[in-house]
Amino acid sequence: MATGYRSNNKVIDRAREEAQAYWSDILGVRSDLQELAVKEVELLQAEVSQQAGRLVRSAMWGVVAAIVGFLTLAFACVTMLFAFDTFLPTWLAALITTGILVGLVVIAGMMVYLNISKFSIVPKRTIDSLKEDTIWARTLISSSRR
Repeated sequence: MATGYRSNNKVIDRAREEAQAYWSDILGVRSDLQELAVKEVELLQAEVSQQAGRLVRSAMWGVVAAIVGFLTLAFACVTMLFAFDTFLPTWLAALITTGILVGLVVIAGMMVYLNISKFSIVPKRTIDSLKEDTIWARTLISSSRR
């Protein structure tokens, strides 16, 4: 009878050791997931900050385009006035000025378009990283069950 009791203790001890090992693995996974969550939040903050900078630059170039556009409209009106009023070289100077301002508007507008086209409200890198982390966590959990 004493032998059966000892073998039961060995089984219980082995089960306890396995449970402690699994618990240790679970705590390790939990710790890794917590660290991963912190890193993901940091990545999200960096990506949102980068996108906000793009938005600010786009808004700045939009304001430049608007201001230069209004000046262009004013010079276009002056140019037409000079052109219709007299056919002296004065209107030619105003026309050249208008052409330069139109060129500036086009350049500023292109800068707005280029910056806006790169802007994304969706944090793509963070989403991709979270997908990879999910796959990693599933793999880790399934391997620890074996």
